[in-house]
Amino acid sequence: MGVRDLTGVFTFDQRWAGAMGGTDPGLGEDDYGEARMDPGDAVRELRVLRRRLEAAILHPSAAHAARGIIDEVECELGKPWPDRDRVAERLGWLAKILRAGGALVWAEGPLRRVADQLGPAGRALRERLS
Repeated sequence: MGVRDLTGVFTFDQRWAGAMGGTDPGLGEDDYGEARMDPGDAVRELRVLRRRLEAAILHPSAAHAARGIIDEVECELGKPWPDRDRVAERLGWLAKILRAGGALVWAEGPLRRVADQLGPAGRALRERLS
């Protein structure tokens, strides 16, 4: 019995990728089980937060700290490979500042949408918002 050419018998497409440890496009996840993050969408949500922050009545030091955190997160999201854990940590601090100032209610929607994009890294942030 000789060697048989199986070229064309088995096809490889995206349906097999998940079973072989690759990306399954149907799940909307990357190779590490994290949601695909669109930094552009996250930055747009941060701009909404920034506009709402300007309209909020916060103690000046709290407003200054909140603007600084938003600046840091925007900078991180501008990197080629943003650190999701760092983004989640900084936004967790922002949520804490806003909660203490009584202004979390107006920021909850945009923060939750960014947390959802962070995948597992955003879990603690989502819990803080609950």
